Amino acid sequence: MDGSRSGSLEERVERLEARADEQGRELRYVLRRLNRVLADRGPTSSQPATEGVETQRSSPPVVQPSYAPPARPAQPVAQEPRRPEPVRVGGADAATSTGDGDDGGRRFQLPFALGGLRSGEWWLNKVGIALLLFGVAFLFKFSWDQGWLQALLTPWVRVGVGLATGVVLLVAGFRVSGERRAFGQVLFGGGIGVFYITGFAAFQVLDLVPYAVAFAFMVAVTVLAFVLSLRQDEAVLAVIGISGGLATPFLLYDDSGSLAGLVLYASLILAGAMGMHLFKGWRSLLPISFAGFWTVLLIGYTDTVNFPETASITDQRALQAGVVFAWLALWLVPAVREVLRSRNPERWPLPEPGSIARALAGERGIGGAYVHGLSFAAPLVALLFTQGIWDLQKADLGWVALGLAAAHALAWVVFRRVESGDRVSYTQALVALLLGTLSLVLMLEGNALLFTLAAEAAALHLLARRLSDRVLSIEAHILFVVVGIWLCVRFAVGTFDGLFTASNPTAFLHVRTLVDLAAISLAFAASLVVAPPVVGRVYRIAAHAALAVLVLRELLPLDHGGTYVLAAWAAYAAGLYLLSRRYPVWGTMIGAHALFGVVGVWLGVRLMDGVLVPDPAATAVFNLRSLADLFVMLLAVAVSVLYARPREVPVYRLFACGAFSFWLLRELGPLPGGHGYVLLAWALFAAALLLLSRRLDAVDLLAAAHLQFAAAGVLLLWRLFDSPANSGVTTVFNVQGLIDLAVIVLAAVISGRVAPGKLVFVYRIIAHAALLAWLWRELSVLPAGDAYVSVAWGVCGAALLVFGLRLDHAYLIRSGMATLFLLVAKLFLWDLAWVEAIWRVLLFMGFGGLFLVLSYYLRTLWNTGEPRNGDSGSRTSAS
Repeated sequence: MDGSRSGSLEERVERLEARADEQGRELRYVLRRLNRVLADRGPTSSQPATEGVETQRSSPPVVQPSYAPPARPAQPVAQEPRRPEPVRVGGADAATSTGDGDDGGRRFQLPFALGGLRSGEWWLNKVGIALLLFGVAFLFKFSWDQGWLQALLTPWVRVGVGLATGVVLLVAGFRVSGERRAFGQVLFGGGIGVFYITGFAAFQVLDLVPYAVAFAFMVAVTVLAFVLSLRQDEAVLAVIGISGGLATPFLLYDDSGSLAGLVLYASLILAGAMGMHLFKGWRSLLPISFAGFWTVLLIGYTDTVNFPETASITDQRALQAGVVFAWLALWLVPAVREVLRSRNPERWPLPEPGSIARALAGERGIGGAYVHGLSFAAPLVALLFTQGIWDLQKADLGWVALGLAAAHALAWVVFRRVESGDRVSYTQALVALLLGTLSLVLMLEGNALLFTLAAEAAALHLLARRLSDRVLSIEAHILFVVVGIWLCVRFAVGTFDGLFTASNPTAFLHVRTLVDLAAISLAFAASLVVAPPVVGRVYRIAAHAALAVLVLRELLPLDHGGTYVLAAWAAYAAGLYLLSRRYPVWGTMIGAHALFGVVGVWLGVRLMDGVLVPDPAATAVFNLRSLADLFVMLLAVAVSVLYARPREVPVYRLFACGAFSFWLLRELGPLPGGHGYVLLAWALFAAALLLLSRRLDAVDLLAAAHLQFAAAGVLLLWRLFDSPANSGVTTVFNVQGLIDLAVIVLAAVISGRVAPGKLVFVYRIIAHAALLAWLWRELSVLPAGDAYVSVAWGVCGAALLVFGLRLDHAYLIRSGMATLFLLVAKLFLWDLAWVEAIWRVLLFMGFGGLFLVLSYYLRTLWNTGEPRNGDSGSRTSAS
């Protein structure tokens, strides 16, 4: 064991020394070219001539590679190492990089000019060999089509020219690979490509050799590519060999052979590619092997589908065997090598990425993504091919997926014990989880699948919380999104069906609803463990919304289903408020606001519909619709009492007040004389709000009271100026008249409870004006009614004046005086023209006498509250 280790160490030292010598040769070559460029340019204009000459005579800088170990010196160097001076190119100092091949940009530091030269050289040799290959192909095609020089260049001669060209390129590659490694690789690749083209032309174009010979030659070329890649330690040659080897059956296709042979041949190529990856670690072999092998199987499968009469069970079995082999090879080999490398990086090193990989993904390359990506892609593609080959049922395919999941789960258990770092084992666990979920989707359906996905998502959230695993959390989020979309579709379909269903006697009492409730409950549970808290809040809001929609779907098909849904939503929103205050982790204040907003809009639509299209057959107030709407308003009031945030409280109170006002209009309006009941109810409601606002010192309730009184005033105004015929037969003593009078009296009485200021004056003025209008409406229908109206106005004005004087009340005094003068205006403007002569005489004489009496006793009636001793003495002396 120790001998093998020492032998391998000596081999590595020899390889490192050979690489160091090779770099030294490349460095000397580049420095010679650099000195030649500097000599051609001569000294720059910005430097003296002597300085330029001195610069040219100075020794070239010594540049060490950035990662290769230095050659071992024969004797230790005593002097202090000096930092190499930069080389001036074009009058500017620049860090230099040189070297040839794919490692040049990493090993050396060149000036910008030489760096561009190096890149140009790399592209020139690549493009040059590609043009050469195309030229060889065009030569065969052109000579065949034109018939030129066919006497001299016979088919065998042309094939010989192709073989000779390939041999020359290979020999040249061996000659220059020591000094120009990258250029040698290009020559090797070109020679292998010429061999492939020659074999194809000899069989398909020139028809010189049989299929067996051509196939054996192409296989030999593939083996040669593999051997050269191992000998030169270059992955690009192996990539060429894999590509050519997998393309060989199609390049030599002659409508013969079997599908089993094709699968066997492609499996051998894949086995070789995976073997080289196992021992060399070339990750660039993985994508070309994956794409190439599955393409071969896809072509074989397409042939069996297009020509089913020639397909047999043997072909299907061969394809399935190839699928299984590809899954194992493309999954296990890269995974096993990653595990081995994690345990012993020196024994299983990771080669440096090539130039193409560095250009695409930087210095580290993207090989790691290939390894982990194949663990996911290989079983999924294998599952897809299995379904296409056998046309399995969903349940059978689910068992296949479950078997794949079990295999990856077993790999996770094994890799976790032997791996150092848990990278590959973690990937296997994720693949097993993905395949297990897929198997559930395939084997289950309907309610069982929905519940299973929701339970799995909740379990993943819990596991992600305990392990602090972000990937598991993302997978859980994805599963819950799928469950949420599924629930939305179920709710939408169920609600739409409920609109056209007469009844639903099994609301909430069937499996579908129980499964939906279970999924929603799992979302609630997941919201407690989801991090960050914002995401948990989103889960809670979504779960509460789903529960509300579930209530809609279940109750809507019932008789009066809309009424039940409205009451249930209002109760649910109120419960959310209480839950949010007592247990914030379960409730959501935003959801409560949103749900009450929907309830408010719905209730407003119901109320407006009832006002515009009344139902005279319905029982006022005592019906299901009315009681449910009243219950919603009471809940809004309860929320305004329980909810302590002052910004939302006025909104809920004003909503409840406005809704109750429209509810009164809808319920009492259709009754006979219903507007009178509505007026009285509005006035009483406004008075109650006014008193309650004074007691609670609530500005919002005071505003609602004023608005309600304003609405009652508008309705009263419309009734007062309505046709007198609507007043009834009995003057004053009729329902309409008594109700209107009660409202007027209520407004006058309640004005004393209004906050002092202009509003009190407004209330009293309106009440007084309404009283005068009410008297006119009630008395004008009598015979000589205008005269009775004038008498009533006069009595009212005189009474107000007398009471105002006795109570020393300025408002009553002014109201009485204004009423009397309004009476005078009525006498001259109206009664003088419309009242009979006898009444005209009586009115003018009677009110004239009244005015004189009032003027005579005005001072006597005025009770100012001051002593009257002096007044009585003066009245006595005056008499």
